[in-house]
Order: sequence, then structure tokens, then C-alpha cells
Amino acid sequence: MKLSIIDEDFPKIYYKNYKSSVNSITIGNQVWIGCGVKIYKGTNIPDGCVIASDSVVRGDFQKQNCSIGGVPAKVIKENISWN
Repeated sequence: MKLSIIDEDFPKIYYKNYKSSVNSITIGNQVWIGCGVKIYKGTNIPDGCVIASDSVVRGDFQKQNCSIGGVPAKVIKENISWN
């Protein structure tokens, strides 16, 4: 079982009109992360979410209690609950 949380670009590549991005990764409370998930810099995962196995997660997810998955990851189901 492997989980990758990557908050850095190795190495940094600069180009014309380069815009730096936020490196922080925020994972809320009671988040279940499946096997083989890759979470990249600038990602926000709200409380109560489930991340499907082998997903590639990048971006700012806003809705709590969602199932998130895919490559690239997106909200699959809303208003979920789990024990």
C-alpha cells in the first residue's frame, strides 16, 4: 500500500510568465484515503471525504462528505457518510 503526498516540484523550472503556486496540502478531519493515491501540492481535501484508490488528486475541493476519485480526481458522489 503506497500513498504519495508531493508538495514540491523537483527541480523548479522557470519560464516566461511563470506564476508560483501554493505548495500547501490540507487534509481535513475524518478523511479516508485509499491505496496508491497521489496527492499533489495546492490540494485541499475537506472533512469527511473518501479518496478512491489510485486517484491523482490536485486542486481545491470545497464540498465536505464527498467521494473523490479518478485521474485526475473529481467529485464522484456527494453527501456520503461512513463509520
